[in-house]
Parts: sequence; C-alpha cells; structure tokens
Amino acid sequence: MEYEYFGTFRNADARLLMDSFLERDICFDAEVDDSAIKNMSPIQMFLGGTFGTGSKIAVSVHPDDMEEADKIRKELFEPEQQGK
Repeated sequence: MEYEYFGTFRNADARLLMDSFLERDICFDAEVDDSAIKNMSPIQMFLGGTFGTGSKIAVSVHPDDMEEADKIRKELFEPEQQGK
C-alpha cells in the first residue's frame, strides 16, 4: 500500500494523532525519525545530547485519507482556528 508523507511529530503529539486516526479508520504508517540523534555533533553529545527531543515520529497517510487526516491534525493542533 502506498503512503504519502504527512509530517514528523513529537512522540506525545504523534500518539494523539495516531489514536485519532485509528478511531476514524485512517490508513497510516509511522516510523521513528532519529536523524537528529544520528547527526548529533560530538560537542552536543558531550553536553548531554538532545534531552529527549531528538527522536520524533514520521507519519505517512494513504492518499485516499489525506484530506480527512489533515482535518484531524487541524482539530488537534490548531483548535483556535475552528471558530473562524
């Protein structure tokens, strides 16, 4: 099944988004995006790394569900726009 890149999200945000996708039968795929950790400089490593922010979740959605997925994203992360 083909999926289109939808976005990269912090872990907590990805969880909210994917839970909503499951509730509404949106076809999606997700994978860990740890490129920030892999590309970390030695100095940043020495200073403690990314403090838990280096790993995110890359989400892809089936093209047929892209419009509904975008509505869900807006409902979750742009609630102030709903009344306008």
